[in-house]
Amino acid sequence: MVEQAGRVQALLQSRNNTQGNISQLEREIQAATSGLISEIELSALKTRWADLTDIRSQLDEAATSFTEGDRYRQNAANAAEALVASQTSDRSAIVLRSNVKNLAYRLGVEFESATATEQILYSLMTTITQRELSLNARQTARREAINAAKAVIVSRDTLTGLRNKRGKVKNRLSFKESQKAEADEIINIAKDIARQTREARGRVVRRVFNDELNTVWRDLFVRLAPEEPFIPAFAIPETVGDEVEAVLETHHRRGGKGGNPRAMLSAGNLNTAALTLFMALHLSVKEKLPWLVIDDPVQSMDEVHIAQFAALLRTLSKQMGRQVIIAVHERSLFDYLSLELSPAFPGDRLNVVELSRSAMGQTICRWDTRHYVADKAIVA
Repeated sequence: MVEQAGRVQALLQSRNNTQGNISQLEREIQAATSGLISEIELSALKTRWADLTDIRSQLDEAATSFTEGDRYRQNAANAAEALVASQTSDRSAIVLRSNVKNLAYRLGVEFESATATEQILYSLMTTITQRELSLNARQTARREAINAAKAVIVSRDTLTGLRNKRGKVKNRLSFKESQKAEADEIINIAKDIARQTREARGRVVRRVFNDELNTVWRDLFVRLAPEEPFIPAFAIPETVGDEVEAVLETHHRRGGKGGNPRAMLSAGNLNTAALTLFMALHLSVKEKLPWLVIDDPVQSMDEVHIAQFAALLRTLSKQMGRQVIIAVHERSLFDYLSLELSPAFPGDRLNVVELSRSAMGQTICRWDTRHYVADKAIVA
């Protein structure tokens, strides 16, 4: 029953759907029926169709005429455009000729009214070219004139600077001239002082050499070489202004001058002259240290000269207050001087130092101090 009820229900539903579709179809049929034309309208349409067919036939026959008319119309349009262009060109030519006349008037170019525009333009171009060249030349001349003016200004400024410098140089020159005058005066004063100094030095040197050194040298040399007739001395210029140059010469005991000491004295007396000159120089100046150091002074001396030299050393030590240091290289001379210079007065002292070498090459120093001892035989 249930199954059949379901089938009945389905059939009812299908029936309802079918009825709905039928209603829809009926409405569509009614709408289509309402859209159909009537017989009168259909007859009118057929008549209009026949008229349109006739018109189409007529249009097909007139198509060739229409095409030729379009061509004529296009040619007319082209002709109109050409006419407009020609009119425009004429107006431009008129305006151009008017402008050319105005330009020619402004440039001062004369021409006849019948002259062609091309000739006028050529004349104008020639004139403009000439004017341009002239203007360029004037412009170049103007630039050159400006540069020349600038150069003149620079030269003027330079000249002004040079004038200022010249003024400063003149001032400096005046100042330098005044300084030079002062310097010349100072130089003259300095020259006078130098001259006076040379004269004073010459007087001092002559006094020292003649009055002191030559005198002391003469006394010492005569004491060591009493038999020598020629005595060495320094020759000093007599005039004050001469250059001071010490030249050795010899003087004879009886007066008169001899030659150079090397030509007038023997080798022994030359050594004596050198030794006595050394001692004279030592005695002629103010002493700083009361020492007199002599190294091997008796070369080429005979026994008489050596004895006189030893006596002279004793005098220097005793009377002049000198500490005499003598170095000799001969043993016999060492022993002789040690004996000759032995202390002879109370308070005298003699230091004897002997340097030698041992067989091993070592330096050996022996020294002995000798004091004054009274001679007992003379005292007795």
